[in-house]
Amino acid sequence: MSDHLVELPAPVMSEATFQRRRTHLLAEIERPTPPQRRHALAAVLVGGVLALLAFAPISGASLGHRLVSGLGSWWSTTAPPTTNPGEAQTFGTGYWEGGSHRFDGKPLPGDAKDLLSNLGPAGDTITAFPTSNGSVCYMIQGAGTCVNLQMWPWKTIGFNVGIFGTHDGGTRVFGITDAKVRAMDIEIAEVEHPMILGNHAFYYHLPPSVHESDLQQLTATWSDGSTHTMPLDRHWNPPHG
Repeated sequence: MSDHLVELPAPVMSEATFQRRRTHLLAEIERPTPPQRRHALAAVLVGGVLALLAFAPISGASLGHRLVSGLGSWWSTTAPPTTNPGEAQTFGTGYWEGGSHRFDGKPLPGDAKDLLSNLGPAGDTITAFPTSNGSVCYMIQGAGTCVNLQMWPWKTIGFNVGIFGTHDGGTRVFGITDAKVRAMDIEIAEVEHPMILGNHAFYYHLPPSVHESDLQQLTATWSDGSTHTMPLDRHWNPPHG
């Protein structure tokens, strides 16, 4: 038995037909009706309008698809579609088949975007795609994870982090942030270094002389000026609430 959600196919409808149908339905809602029928008719028509708007394609993506993704302004990032859709698809398939999807909904790799590109000496790209319950999956070269930044404990700091290393490319610290994060810094040997931040993603490439064990903490600065840290050199005890 699969616990994947099933997304209903959207009816094929031109933009002109969609606008005519929408105008007609809204006009029906406003048209005077006998008192005894008004409430029932309005309820039926409102339901019809919502169903039509939810599943009619608009500019290549239905409102239903947008509602399913549950990401709101997060996924309105100006980042372009990914240049490597196969990588996103492979990650999604492997992650869910590996049984790591309990809280992450249905993967939507077709919506994958390249949040940051041409990073570090290896020219890394941080690719991400949403899931049906508001989580986001992110990766470099197919290595990454999925997280819901609106859930505890990630909402307490506004970001999630991963560390990825290869023999040729060295070690990278990368992740995704909530929209309220305005700056990310990494502390190494008691010195803070600014991280690359853009399109809700951050990145820092460790110099060859720095080992992963030298990392101390990450600090996110929110738009309200507050700072929120996550240690990398010891166990993290995030606040509740």
